[in-house]
Amino acid sequence: MKFLKENINKEWYDEFCEGSLIFISLPAHAVGQGIICLKNQYKGAINFFYQEKTHWMTLVEDQNILAEEILNKYLENKKYWQEWFKKWQNRTKVFSLVFEKIIKIDLSSLSEKTLWRLHDQLWSSVFKARQIDMVIDSFMFGGERILVEELKKFCRYKYFKNIGIFFQVLTLPEKESLTSKVERELIKIAVDVRKNKINRQILESPLEVLNCRAIKRYLQKYCWLKGNWGMSVEYSINELIKEIKELLKGDLKKTILERNEQFSSNKKKRKNLLKRIKFNKRIRELSNLSVFFSHWTDLRKINALKFIYCENRFLKEFSRRYKLNFEGLKLFDITELKKILKNRKRFNREVKKRKKLFLAIHSHKRFFTFFGSKVKNQLHHLISINININKIESLSGMGACSGKVKGRVKIIHQYREFYKFKKGDILVTGMTRPEFVSLMKKAKAVVTNDGGITSHAAIISRELNVPCIIGTKIATKVLKDGDLIEVDANQGIIRKIK
Repeated sequence: MKFLKENINKEWYDEFCEGSLIFISLPAHAVGQGIICLKNQYKGAINFFYQEKTHWMTLVEDQNILAEEILNKYLENKKYWQEWFKKWQNRTKVFSLVFEKIIKIDLSSLSEKTLWRLHDQLWSSVFKARQIDMVIDSFMFGGERILVEELKKFCRYKYFKNIGIFFQVLTLPEKESLTSKVERELIKIAVDVRKNKINRQILESPLEVLNCRAIKRYLQKYCWLKGNWGMSVEYSINELIKEIKELLKGDLKKTILERNEQFSSNKKKRKNLLKRIKFNKRIRELSNLSVFFSHWTDLRKINALKFIYCENRFLKEFSRRYKLNFEGLKLFDITELKKILKNRKRFNREVKKRKKLFLAIHSHKRFFTFFGSKVKNQLHHLISINININKIESLSGMGACSGKVKGRVKIIHQYREFYKFKKGDILVTGMTRPEFVSLMKKAKAVVTNDGGITSHAAIISRELNVPCIIGTKIATKVLKDGDLIEVDANQGIIRKIK
């Protein structure tokens, strides 16, 4: 608690999302133990947990210091981050082998000793990769601030009016994302259905669909795809059928063509802009780093989702074997599991406390939990805003994908709320994650509290060509379901319409 007391009045970056401590343990321990490719480090990470949601917070000053170090290392040695990326790839290969082994095993058939040894292998292998790739977050947020400030200075000097378009083009992803890759593979299945290589009638029977090799192979390959930091959601056959049917409504040839051209088009746009406008060295290199880290962010996402999927399988087995509440297990840090599972009374006592708001701190290689009214007061202090939100008529952020639209607000925080989102709504959320893609495809526009030069919302909105504004900080507090708003992503402005 000393760490929080010393920094309580500083500026914290709040990422509000679905989150359970058992899964959040991965990035939290990477922050607490230290990012091995950086000299400077975060002072720590704090998480306020309540009902599978969390306020993940790190200090803004830490993000900025680390982002400057990331840029400086690149300016000194252009190969520095590529070399660390290769080390990360080697660690990821080890994790992938462990993952493939686990998903083929019936965990209930293992002895206790073997079960825990396999669990330790999962944690050790994914954590070693995360100790490197946690550097991405520092650049995602701190790097965005540096780039925006550099662009502001450059535009003032050169008398350019709008930095938004520059920002969007300079940070365009140039390699295919996970979302695009997955959809491309699903489109192939949809094409086979349309050409009658796969009988369309089987889409009316989930049991028959599983007899189709191509569909079964796809479902097995991406069994981990639908998870998030709060839960592992099974990729169901019914959901897959729904996605295939949705694709069949559209022009598949056009979609394939657009996907094939998109990333080469992005590369040309950025190249032409850098050739046409004589940006300073820092802007040019920040742009290069953005493209690099965008790709790495997407690859890291695969590791995280696979870890969540496997850890969820272990939790189910622990629940069965030790006769403990499954949902309760998600309330513990991964380093607490072995001890807590063998003491049922303590487990039940801790679960009762953690069903209420609680605080977890990972700092300087140590982990602490706190409970009670003090925690509630601290959260209120950190997330409160000293403005009258009822009087706010407009919001500003950074345009991630250009466009200007009007529509009705739908605020979505978690998977359980997806049912209320309709086609043509404007998606307003803290941050988007892979499971949000289905909503983003139906959305007129996307607005997020969180920013991030390589954030999921920024990357995917450009792929889908959906107007998007990121980094508003308070959109989910100011806007309400049903509000009529105008999203001007060209200027980075959201206006309420009376």
